[in-house]
Amino acid sequence: MKAAISATERVKITETEDNGKTVEKYKLPVLDTDPSNNTAVIAVVSSGNVDPMFQITRSVLDKSPAGTPVGDPIPVKEPNSGDTLTFTLTGAGADKCTVSSVSGDAQVAVASGANLRYETEPSYDLTLGVSDGKDANDTVDHTIGVLIEVGPISQATLDVSNTSPNVGQSVKLSVTIQNPPVHASQLSFILVEMTNGSETDREGASGAFGSAYRSKSTAGTHTYYLRFWNPNGNESTETNRVTVTWSGS
Repeated sequence: MKAAISATERVKITETEDNGKTVEKYKLPVLDTDPSNNTAVIAVVSSGNVDPMFQITRSVLDKSPAGTPVGDPIPVKEPNSGDTLTFTLTGAGADKCTVSSVSGDAQVAVASGANLRYETEPSYDLTLGVSDGKDANDTVDHTIGVLIEVGPISQATLDVSNTSPNVGQSVKLSVTIQNPPVHASQLSFILVEMTNGSETDREGASGAFGSAYRSKSTAGTHTYYLRFWNPNGNESTETNRVTVTWSGS
């Protein structure tokens, strides 16, 4: 916007002496005919509050029994609000989970009869509804997107230090467990040895499997694998099978 400026008063001239020279100073009053345009005004359109849209991800293992927490509680409650919150879950697969209040936050857990299977349903896209109960019709005040990811069952891999040792030479058997349903120290295991297709030895114990050593005094081929048990049930995880052939006399 351009401002129009005009002078309507007479010019006043003042003469002064400066080191023997005459200096003329001019005073020119200017009338601002539109003071309203002296300040820039920015118009901001105000709108009602809108809930932010975001999604929280929680994970649970395949075949987890009913009551298993699906990750950590979802933070919802303001620490000093004093509100009592109630929660609901909606969306395809909401019947696979329950939700309850834990210190004001929402704890999702596996529902009875859920039978979570990674192979058929690796995830569920649900909506968590939050209500403070202050409305007369107890409507949902806020919603949060919750992605439930179903992880594969525990996978255990058996490794051997040498598949072709000489007679009398030891080999080391070690295992790596991915996605353990519980801490490794709570698992039970059996180390199985097979010779010519038949089981010839087994060693079982409770607790984390570290490693085992095997050696043979005669030539031959032997196969090894481990099975792990979860203390929450009789589900077992079997490792791959490794074959070791001792040679020599």
